[in-house]
Amino acid sequence: MDIKLCFTKAKISERPWRKFVDIVAKNKQCWQTAELAKFFKAGAYVTDANGAGTYTAELPVNTAPSEYTIQVLSKDAGGGYSQYQDSKNNNNANSCSIKTEIYNNLPTNLVGVQAFFTVFSIVVLVAAYTYDKAKNA
Repeated sequence: MDIKLCFTKAKISERPWRKFVDIVAKNKQCWQTAELAKFFKAGAYVTDANGAGTYTAELPVNTAPSEYTIQVLSKDAGGGYSQYQDSKNNNNANSCSIKTEIYNNLPTNLVGVQAFFTVFSIVVLVAAYTYDKAKNA
């Protein structure tokens, strides 16, 4: 099976480059933004002979903050797609989507230090330029 992260309809409405296409390999709604990968996980499999079971995959760190659904595409013996299922079905109250957000791990005191040194460097630059201009005049 192949697993895809697909943007929800709300996230593609004003973005024509994420348009839904009915061909699996060309469906830009399911392309990942980090590297424009066409699949979140290709070649995933479960160990149960009847196809039941679980599969665990971690989201990459550089996954864009958005709202996604998970689409699982089942393959036949020839490698073609035989069926699929999506985690978000508008007719199903139990369906769900995945929301990713940016994790800001910068401490607030570090932000203050960065701001101070940014302003300080500009002041030093202006002072050095003024001093050099006055000395050469």
